[in-house]
Amino acid sequence: MAATSEELENVCEIADPLAGKRLTKRICKFLGKVSQEDHKTLKKGIMAVAKGIRKGQKGMMIIAGDISPIELVCHFPIICEEQGLPYIYVPSKAELGKAVGSKRPISILMVVLGPTSKLKSKYDSIVKEIKEIVPRYLQQSLNM
Repeated sequence: MAATSEELENVCEIADPLAGKRLTKRICKFLGKVSQEDHKTLKKGIMAVAKGIRKGQKGMMIIAGDISPIELVCHFPIICEEQGLPYIYVPSKAELGKAVGSKRPISILMVVLGPTSKLKSKYDSIVKEIKEIVPRYLQQSLNM
């Protein structure tokens, strides 16, 4: 599930912070487990994620970096920074779709885990790794 060089060529320039191969693989494995445990914890697609944010749900955003046109999802990182939500780009929308068991590519996902979830420790470790990647000037606005 690691990104190939062809997938990295399709990644937009504004896709920052971009997950590396190791983190992308961890995220995809985590998404597979989340989708098997409870599919309601995943918000898939632009409309569902926007609705979740509007309702005040808190979670981790995973955005595909190869969306065309990128204007479809370029406002989500700003919203995440304003609300203190962790976010990261992954190289491929097809990889995101495959990770959650969908036959279609997915442009953006929001993972909203409850406090009693079995996967909370893995979620926290991925969020911690994302926080290490995020530039220092954003860490202050994200209250990290």
